[in-house]
Amino acid sequence: MTKQITIELPDSDFFDLARVAQADGRKVKDLAYLLLAEGLRFFYCETPLAVKKLASEFTLKEKEQLKKNKELEDSKGWSHLSHKQKEEKGYEYVCHYHHNDAFLDPLEARIRQAALGEEVF
Repeated sequence: MTKQITIELPDSDFFDLARVAQADGRKVKDLAYLLLAEGLRFFYCETPLAVKKLASEFTLKEKEQLKKNKELEDSKGWSHLSHKQKEEKGYEYVCHYHHNDAFLDPLEARIRQAALGEEVF
């Protein structure tokens, strides 16, 4: 399944963008893909980003740890334990977010592949 992004530009701006694409030997659509991919990288290079993970994005190890953490958190006296004591019982923090490069690099690669037909490794 695919989704479509539409942006509205004045005719003169679209014409100028088409001229840039032509000068670079590209179609406007392909240039737009590349600008989006590159723009993601540069916009967030110094801006922190945290994207909440979907349930399907947790690894099996993380899912098992989350279950274990929940059981520990529900145990009697848990809230009175120190952080060290909690870790000794097997508690490990599991991050619920993707951060900058770990999330954006694969997204950028997929967008770039859509424009260029390149393989993503």
